[in-house]
Amino acid sequence: LGVWPLDVHMKCWSELPFGAGMSGSTAMVVATVKAITTYLGQALGVYEIAELAREVELRSLGVTCGFQDHYMATFGGLNSMDFRDKAFDRPSEAMVFATVEPLATWMGHLPRLPLILANTGVVHHSGAVHRPIRERWLEGDPEVRQGYLRIGEIAREGKRALIEESWVRLGALMNENHAIQRALGGSGPSNEHLIGVALDAGAYGAKLAGAGHGGTIIALHPDPERLGEALLAAGAKRLFTPTPVSGVRLEPDLD
Repeated sequence: LGVWPLDVHMKCWSELPFGAGMSGSTAMVVATVKAITTYLGQALGVYEIAELAREVELRSLGVTCGFQDHYMATFGGLNSMDFRDKAFDRPSEAMVFATVEPLATWMGHLPRLPLILANTGVVHHSGAVHRPIRERWLEGDPEVRQGYLRIGEIAREGKRALIEESWVRLGALMNENHAIQRALGGSGPSNEHLIGVALDAGAYGAKLAGAGHGGTIIALHPDPERLGEALLAAGAKRLFTPTPVSGVRLEPDLD
């Protein structure tokens, strides 16, 4: 960023459990990038913040990661995001920006999305889950390549299902997404347990909400509160309700 070392004191906190697979660490990186660049007088746009935060997490912290978490933490809201033509190992200066399409306008009439997140209580490191699959991708593994091409198609089909409130269709796409991730080794027993509970309780769909082997699942259900009770009874540690909020921003001094 141009000026080192920095004579600053930073304090941070989070409402998310540690290692929950809900992008809490990425949100911290995004907030830190925003704070430091502002302190240095560098007025970066949201695309630049998202890309720089990803570079920090990948290059400086050594975390195997994509782009989705950094863009969502920066932009906020409810978005359809397209990462085609972005490459894992391409230099940042040669990287195209993602396409971010806000969907909140189309869904604004809904009091809440019929979704619920359930934390398994199993702490994991997302990079450790992503790394083996990433290595298989770079080696040209056809199962991984074909699987993720289909996941991209599922995301684009899911955008229409979400806008049209076709919950049964969206649930089926969520289930297909998870089946691919499971086949590639991205899930885990705690995930599968809660996903099975959700489907048995009438969820249209349920899948990982981030890296697997613990962390958190997300389920689509006509009555999320009732499903939440079943998930807690089955051992879920905490529940969260997805609500679109603004992305990274400056706030007045709280001290």
